[in-house]
Amino acid sequence: MATSSCILVLTLALGFLTVTESKVLKTSTTPAPRDSPCVKGFSASKYTATISENVNYQLTPVPVSPEIRACRTDTKVVYDIDPATSSDVFFIDNRTGSIYMTHPLDYESTSSHRIDLLIQETHATGNDDGNALLIIDVLDVNDNKPVMTQPVYTVHISESSVIGLRLLTVSATDADSGNNAVVKYILDTPSCPIRLDTITGEVDLIQEVDYELVHQYNCVVHAQETLTRERFSSKQSTIVIKLHDVNDNSPSFTSDMYDFVMTWPPTNGIYVGKVTAHDKDSGEFGRVNYTIENPVDSFLSIDQDGAIRVKDASVDVLQKNRNYTFLVMARDHGKNPRMGQSLVLMRMIEGYNRWFFYNSSYRFQIPENTPSNAEVGLVTVNSSHVKYSFHQKYTDKDFPFVITQDGGSIRLNTPPNSPVDHDGLHNSSSSRWQPQTVSRPYTPT
Repeated sequence: MATSSCILVLTLALGFLTVTESKVLKTSTTPAPRDSPCVKGFSASKYTATISENVNYQLTPVPVSPEIRACRTDTKVVYDIDPATSSDVFFIDNRTGSIYMTHPLDYESTSSHRIDLLIQETHATGNDDGNALLIIDVLDVNDNKPVMTQPVYTVHISESSVIGLRLLTVSATDADSGNNAVVKYILDTPSCPIRLDTITGEVDLIQEVDYELVHQYNCVVHAQETLTRERFSSKQSTIVIKLHDVNDNSPSFTSDMYDFVMTWPPTNGIYVGKVTAHDKDSGEFGRVNYTIENPVDSFLSIDQDGAIRVKDASVDVLQKNRNYTFLVMARDHGKNPRMGQSLVLMRMIEGYNRWFFYNSSYRFQIPENTPSNAEVGLVTVNSSHVKYSFHQKYTDKDFPFVITQDGGSIRLNTPPNSPVDHDGLHNSSSSRWQPQTVSRPYTPT
């Protein structure tokens, strides 16, 4: 009986030992290798990756170094990204730990991404959580062109502005960085009176400007990359330089001296002669008024066209066979008027019973850029029953002047919108418009 009891106890003990051993084998674990840098379930505490912007990694995992994995290989592992640091750009394969992107990265938006990785290990005795840091650096790619900060730059300056005046500074931006964003500035309109600093974009005046010649300059510029292989350029911008007129010219008479002859006795309103002054300024600055200086202005008048007439023939100062010398002044309409003057000789002659030119010769001056149809001067005789014309040899199609039949007004006859040019007219026609070529009036039969 005692023996049987002992056997029974031994059998039960052996049975217990067998059950216990079976449970340990089922849940046994394999410790991590001694040289593994395991930290909270991950094989490393920090993972890194470098990706060029605009590269599409939708089908290929991000090349993380070292490879994201768990320390232990005998557990069920689930990988995740901390929602506090996640974005819609990255996602992780919960089973393999591979990182993927939903769309290409943009260096200009974010140059580096910090992502907290999470791991959950499940084993027989429970669950373990861990975390690690993933840093993804984005490499800049030259994928942007320079952009001028303004499509149009406008500056207003006076025509009297001095050379060297700083007008403005142009600039451009490039969404890239480093060498990919270094640009230079290029002037595409070399005829403009400016210097463009290729590095700073500063624009300076390098030539004198004249409102009477050019009212406005349109200067085209652009920016170009200098340190890239692509050498991307921006779209063009325009620098608009608007000139403001200044009263910087004085009226100038077509002759330094006018010689007029009248038949005695004069009558009220009788025509003496005409003077003409031009002012190269524009608008009000270029419009002139004429005046006669004392003492002869008491019996003479001058209108705004420069025509001089006798206004009072009864004054005692008017005498036959006498010469009168006086100044005619031309004033412009500037705030501080500028003036020019010319000398006039008026002769009172008795006894002529035929027509004659009031002047034996005429000499007129034409400012450069005088527009077509402008009056050059006036030739007159002492009779109203005449018609004027040029000698036949001066009526060819290239002759740049015409004369009115009734009145003797000589006018410039150049093509429309083609003002007189000093070099062209002086060199090609000088032999044809000397003073002795003035018209010869004739009396109608």
